Amino acid sequence: MSNQGPDAFTTGPRTAPLKPDSPAITPIKPRRSRPAHPHPRTAARESAPLREGPELAPQVDAEAAGGDAQAVEGASQPHRADSPEPADGRRNDAESPPITPFMPGDRVRMPGGKTGTVRSADGTFVSVRTDGAGGRGPRIRSCRADRLISLDEEEREEIAKLEDAEIVDRWPRIRPEAFRGIAGEVVELAGPHTEADPVAVLVQFLVAVANMIGRGPHFRVAGTEHHLNLFACLVGATGSARKGTSWDVVRFVLRPVDPSWADARVRNGLVSGEGLIHNVRDRRVERKEVVTGSGANRSRSVEAVMIDAGVDDKRLMIVEAEFARTLKAMAPRGNTLSDVLRLAWEGGTLSGMSKHAPETATAAHLSVLGHVTREDLQRHLADEDMANGFGNRFLWLCARRSKELPGGGNLEGVDWGPVREEIEAIRAFAANPTGTDDAPVLILRRDDPAEELWRRMYTELTADKPGLVGNLLSRAAAQVMRLACIYAVLDRSPVVSLPHLEAARAVWDYCEASARYIFGDAHGDPDAERLLAALGQAPEGLTRTEISRVFQGNRTSAWIGNLLGRLLSEGTIHRRGGADRRGRAQERWHAGRSSGPRA
Repeated sequence: MSNQGPDAFTTGPRTAPLKPDSPAITPIKPRRSRPAHPHPRTAARESAPLREGPELAPQVDAEAAGGDAQAVEGASQPHRADSPEPADGRRNDAESPPITPFMPGDRVRMPGGKTGTVRSADGTFVSVRTDGAGGRGPRIRSCRADRLISLDEEEREEIAKLEDAEIVDRWPRIRPEAFRGIAGEVVELAGPHTEADPVAVLVQFLVAVANMIGRGPHFRVAGTEHHLNLFACLVGATGSARKGTSWDVVRFVLRPVDPSWADARVRNGLVSGEGLIHNVRDRRVERKEVVTGSGANRSRSVEAVMIDAGVDDKRLMIVEAEFARTLKAMAPRGNTLSDVLRLAWEGGTLSGMSKHAPETATAAHLSVLGHVTREDLQRHLADEDMANGFGNRFLWLCARRSKELPGGGNLEGVDWGPVREEIEAIRAFAANPTGTDDAPVLILRRDDPAEELWRRMYTELTADKPGLVGNLLSRAAAQVMRLACIYAVLDRSPVVSLPHLEAARAVWDYCEASARYIFGDAHGDPDAERLLAALGQAPEGLTRTEISRVFQGNRTSAWIGNLLGRLLSEGTIHRRGGADRRGRAQERWHAGRSSGPRA
């Protein structure tokens, strides 16, 4: 009797192991091979996954087969992917069922759109457990492998499509023409020593130096005087945009030039129209009856009596580091702050309505700088103020930190002497442009080349722009001309020339792009909040495909790219390289600012 082990198998498929006490064994003839393409039901019933590995490979013992090596050699053997030819040597490639690319657990889509999970795969046919739908539970179905679509492959195609959509960094960019003259020199000297945005330093310098110069220089449009006072608001994505730092640089440069202005005429706390008027109020004199003598010698007369000495220096530079507080102060009914600010930008006479202490301010030279986060601005700036002329008197600027300086920089180590001397010379020119005793007021005008350029610009700047953002941009022509005049004064020129207009237009284009960036999605951004919430709940981050699912697949790849680009610019999200479950490279998005370099 042959000594058969329990692991001895017959040469035919699907037979039980031989028992040790079995009689002499005659080799079993190989079962007739199945057709290359059996009926699906037959395949579902008979197919079973082929497992590889030495412990499960069919074993044939020559001694158990009665020493008939030929019989063993001729027995049918399961075809393996790593076998160059079938064991029987008679089957060709056309007859051999292809090795399916699917593995148990793979997600697939079947003809007709049904989806499911692969249970087993054997050659041509794959057994799929379909997902339940329409009130029906899952079912087991068999399908030809070449008619299945891998959902992983479908997902890869979707990823490729999404990655083809460029992430649009919509953060505004300013042209180099804006950094001309002394303003550009200030930005260049301060740049290595501050984390502030260069544009924030530039525009705040323009606003501040124009206020320090005073009300004298102006240009005229149809008989109306336009003085060089500006309102600007720096909008940061977060509180760490270094908006206040940029003002500190400007104040550091200008204070030695005019300490009285820096110490007494730079104020904050803008909460009411009456309070603003009080800081630039005129002297108040009242005529009162005065009685002298007594009895027959008693006489009455009317004399002018000073009630309030008023304010002699009508320059006022308001710097609101918490501009959201100002916006909230304007909200209650009856607050006149918005009305007074609008009139102050025009340079008109300001008057309070209080019957107890009526105050008036004439010839005031008022400039405003506000600092606010985008979230606070969208929350507190009412649609009414965007539409009624309050918003369009401001230059809206995006600002963000330019770099990290753990040591804080060293502004004191810079030689600011020549810059301050030039600013002092600019002040003297603005006060007396001719240098003569009569000291005429500086009235600026455009030269011929600038006039030609202005005519072309004017058509573009005054074109109708729809929506709330259009309302914010509707004073483009006046803003550009004020900026151009400031650049001219900084060059100590009574004439606005081409470089001044080009610099002013570069600043305005940045402001317009900023306004569209800040207000383009109206008030609040529920889509951004929705994505940030999803990222906050995903410690491993989300792929673009998963981000698409956050919006139920109802957003285009370009739209997702724009949203990711904006949030990436703001520093509220970051991306890292990663890998999917099969080890393939994959980009993943995470909430918050990256602690390392971006992927």
